[in-house]
Amino acid sequence: MASFDLLTKGQTAVLAHQRALAITGQNINNINNPDYVRERAEYVSNPFGGLRGVESRRMIDEYIVGQLNRSHMDVAFQNGKLDQAEPLDSLLGNTESSINSAVTSFFNSVQDANNDPSSLTNRQVVISEAEGLMTRMSDFSRYLNDQENIVNERVRDSVQQINTLSKNIAELNNELKFGSSNVKGFDANSLRNQRDQQLEELSKLVSFDVVKSDSDAVQVNLKNGVPLVLKDGRYNMITANSQPDTGRVEIQIESTNSSDPTKFYLKPDQLGSALGGYMDYRDNQLLPAQRRIGQMALRIADTMNSQNQKGMDLDNQLGQKLFDLSSTPVRALDFEENTGNANINVGLLEGNSAKLTSDNLLITKTGADTFTVQAADNQGRAIKNAPEVTISTAGNPSAIAVEEYGIELTSANFSAASDGDKFLAKPVEDIAGDIAVAISRPEDLALAKPVRVSDDLENQGSANIELESINGTSNFFDAAGKTLADGAPTGVAVDAVNSDGTFDVTLSRKNGSDITLTGLSDLKNLAQQANDQAAANGNPAPFAGSPLDYDISINGQPAAGDSYSIEYNTDGFDDNRNGEAFTELQQNAQLRRSSADSDDANMTFAEGYSRVVSDIGSYVQQTRTRRDAAQAIEAQTQAMYEAKSGVNLEEEAANLIQFERAYNAAARIITVAQRTFDSLLNAVG
Repeated sequence: MASFDLLTKGQTAVLAHQRALAITGQNINNINNPDYVRERAEYVSNPFGGLRGVESRRMIDEYIVGQLNRSHMDVAFQNGKLDQAEPLDSLLGNTESSINSAVTSFFNSVQDANNDPSSLTNRQVVISEAEGLMTRMSDFSRYLNDQENIVNERVRDSVQQINTLSKNIAELNNELKFGSSNVKGFDANSLRNQRDQQLEELSKLVSFDVVKSDSDAVQVNLKNGVPLVLKDGRYNMITANSQPDTGRVEIQIESTNSSDPTKFYLKPDQLGSALGGYMDYRDNQLLPAQRRIGQMALRIADTMNSQNQKGMDLDNQLGQKLFDLSSTPVRALDFEENTGNANINVGLLEGNSAKLTSDNLLITKTGADTFTVQAADNQGRAIKNAPEVTISTAGNPSAIAVEEYGIELTSANFSAASDGDKFLAKPVEDIAGDIAVAISRPEDLALAKPVRVSDDLENQGSANIELESINGTSNFFDAAGKTLADGAPTGVAVDAVNSDGTFDVTLSRKNGSDITLTGLSDLKNLAQQANDQAAANGNPAPFAGSPLDYDISINGQPAAGDSYSIEYNTDGFDDNRNGEAFTELQQNAQLRRSSADSDDANMTFAEGYSRVVSDIGSYVQQTRTRRDAAQAIEAQTQAMYEAKSGVNLEEEAANLIQFERAYNAAARIITVAQRTFDSLLNAVG
């Protein structure tokens, strides 16, 4: 019996060491397989003594694996942002493609034209530079739109990959849950390796947490706790057009069980990894850059239009618009829950766009004849501290100015909106490509002012007349007749210099109805003083307009009898006063920073563009720093993982020798047992 016992033990040992050799050989064979987890042969004792066999144990630390996947997520998140931000940063830093250089070239050409205002060549260069500026802005806007499309495509591709990986993980869960070690060819460790590899690939696309169960299945939950893979099923991630802004791709997750139509909306900051990086860049850098460039393009065009319309061209005509803004109004987007059918368009409040911001706008029907307008984010949520403006639609006007935001609302029927209906307007986001130069003739550039003033040569005092800034041409000018209008001020006569230092003057008008002002303490803005005196006496204002198209002041000490004339600037070909006002626009604050920070324009065009450049540059630099730190942690964690789970040839070679010797020794036991048994048989026989 002893020989039989020795034979059994020898056979068990041979099989065990054979299994250990197979495990070692498998490790060596997978030395270059990055997805393979090293296995260790563990000898298991029989409860009644002796060796029961060898079990294969995966050498893996779940904490290190989790940390490694989190490192992949961090690196992928930063790289997802950099993939698109770095090309944009390079473009912004290229002086040849810089909008700022195009703006500078335009204003330099205006200055050259000012040096010789009668030169048609110089004027034509201004028009060419204006076209070049708008082309540069259009190209830049198109590039940003292309980037948005690329980001949306990357989001869609990532979602498809995520769904494929989650499906694979769910199937591997089922195989591990219902598989059996008794089934020939079933290798649980191989399936676990496959699942870990799928989880690693998933970590490079979206952030998640893993929860393991006793059944050897895993549950994958996204950052906000929403499940992606369950122990016995999975959810499906889908892309959908955002509402109300259908141009933006958003993410939803839904159950694959047709009887459970549950859907969850996933916010971009809940996604993480590459998918979250793409959307972070799109929402926090790309779209703001689009809007700021659009704001800048509209303000440049509107300020240039306003200034040219305040001047006189080489044909003695009042200036016209330099840029065509007729294609820039946009339709406000309806929210899904709206019940009315109003169509509202939003455009620039031309000539009064100083308060235009780069923000979107939320328009809400709040009463029978009232709407509110407030700056909003990408998703149509009101921005904190942004002014909420209430407007009235009583009488159903076709257009309503919202001066607080520098825009105008137009609609064929405002009353068609139902109470509570909301609209998201994007007045500047995609506008830069819709602005064209409106003039082609160099003569149409209005470098001269349409009014000139002069002192009478026989004046005895030491004063001179000064034309205050031109504010408009609606009331004091006869555009068709190329002259001043009948009601415009055309001259000033000093009637008396009183002993108390005050003045009596007469303002003459083209229609012959003179206006006498007495007891004036100063001679500044005489037309406005005439309106103020009339109002104080309960009389109608003699000069229309607020502000007045222009005003005049007498500077210095005039003498009684002195006179001054005002006339249309006919044939003022060498006049560049309006051209100089053009160049001043470059240095003056023209852009409003944001709806919440200030009501007034507080940035020049150069500062506005520099803000775009610096924001993207800072974003790229910070992201690179974070990416480098994440990669360092990833490399460190990968080394820890390799030390635990990677195959070491030296260790495996030593195991191979050890197990081979043990195998040979066990085989020797069987041989000895066989000889002993044979000897016993011979002795009995």
